[in-house]
Amino acid sequence: MIVRGAGRLGLVKVSAVLRSEIYFVSGNIAPEELDLLGRFLFSDPVTQSFRVELCPLVEPAAQNLVEIAYHPGVTDPVADEILRSARELGVAGIGAASTGQRYEISCADGSSLSTDELGLLASRLLANPVVQRYAIGPIEPSFPGKDESKVPIELLPVHSLDDEGLRALNLERRAALDFEELLAIRSYFAAEGRPCTDVEFEMIAQTWSEHCFHKTF
Repeated sequence: MIVRGAGRLGLVKVSAVLRSEIYFVSGNIAPEELDLLGRFLFSDPVTQSFRVELCPLVEPAAQNLVEIAYHPGVTDPVADEILRSARELGVAGIGAASTGQRYEISCADGSSLSTDELGLLASRLLANPVVQRYAIGPIEPSFPGKDESKVPIELLPVHSLDDEGLRALNLERRAALDFEELLAIRSYFAAEGRPCTDVEFEMIAQTWSEHCFHKTF
């Protein structure tokens, strides 16, 4: 499905996409305890394999690799279960957990996608921008309880977008807004003389929609 979607975005050389689940844990955890978590909690020994990696302090250059994680402050429904299950396995030093996904993209000609192409693929097909963020290469995890006041505010230039730009933004943000509503948003922020923040856009989209991503059931 991702390969077909990539083709519709003009990325026709994408031939395969391998998805892996990522489980981030922090705390006073010994190497043998990490192995225990990998074998008994994070993988099925019959059908899956796992490996343990340290989160890099400096992200290395990555080719055709995208990682997805939740925005800081977004509830990770699996994190609490990881903590509970880890402690049942005797891993008492685990302090926090979160989850994500890794996508490794292969191209038919053996080449690499550009950063812009990877960003297009990630923002349109791999991540839900409402609750998730992405990185080209390894992503830095966020854990519940950390200071989340430093999360940057994204400014959306709706006040200066043309009609096609509005439609593209609507699609990218997965907002179920019709064109008249998009025009109303543009008109308002043009009168204000400023861009719209991501929070403002999301609030408007959710207020004018009956449910996530669509108007009616």
